[in-house]
Amino acid sequence: MPEHLLAELPTSAQTLDYTLVLTDLGKVVEMNAATAKTVTIPANASVAFNTGAVLWVQQIGAGAVTVAGAGGVTVSGATLVTSGIGSLLMLRKRATNTWVVAPSQSGTSVAVA
Repeated sequence: MPEHLLAELPTSAQTLDYTLVLTDLGKVVEMNAATAKTVTIPANASVAFNTGAVLWVQQIGAGAVTVAGAGGVTVSGATLVTSGIGSLLMLRKRATNTWVVAPSQSGTSVAVA
């Protein structure tokens, strides 16, 4: 996502491990921590994002951010961990309890081994 478009999105500032909520839709979840943190995608039964929903997660602090699915949630994509300050991941719901994660052009990321 081009930086000028990202700058226009509202943010959800977080400093601890975090589970996504419906109000994060259309926002950039900014993770600002000195140590590694996890953003969890909840099961559809808990938080029913519409299919096609897109959310963004950005590493603001020094701690890398891992995207993980709650029990029963499948998360695919070679890139599930941010690689440095400013790196950005796009999360897209493909089906019930099925999400894909991809790096944005505005950040770099590394794959989880």
